[in-house]
Amino acid sequence: MTQEETFNRSQRFVNSAVEELQKANHSPRFDYQDLPVLSLEKALEKVILMIPQLMNYIVGAQKKCYNMDTPLACDESAPIYLYIMPTPFFSCLNEKLCAEDRNALKPCFAFMKLFISALEKLPSLKLTVGRDVVGNVGSAFVQDYEIW
Repeated sequence: MTQEETFNRSQRFVNSAVEELQKANHSPRFDYQDLPVLSLEKALEKVILMIPQLMNYIVGAQKKCYNMDTPLACDESAPIYLYIMPTPFFSCLNEKLCAEDRNALKPCFAFMKLFISALEKLPSLKLTVGRDVVGNVGSAFVQDYEIW
């Protein structure tokens, strides 16, 4: 992994300020659950124009997912791979997930259905995942308060 890839990947788990976490909309959306599972290309039709080169990222995810050691078929692992790739797609989806306007997420519902359906097929793991925030933010948090 190159230094740039390491930086991009590590930035995914770091917020520049605690306000980013506090302002995020934590209300879950379930509107996507009744949608059918589509192919990755079909699921992202409404998003393709929002993200330059998204079709190239989709093709890249589909090619690389063959190398993944998972119980999923390639068409199931490709959406997961696309989400973990350091591309503008990750940022765009997370921005919509955290947006105050819950309708901003609607173009991503078909992808969410495909993504969540694939995740549900993976075995569960019990582990702790952390998220970093730049700076001294201890005073911004309430003890024993959990967001999720």
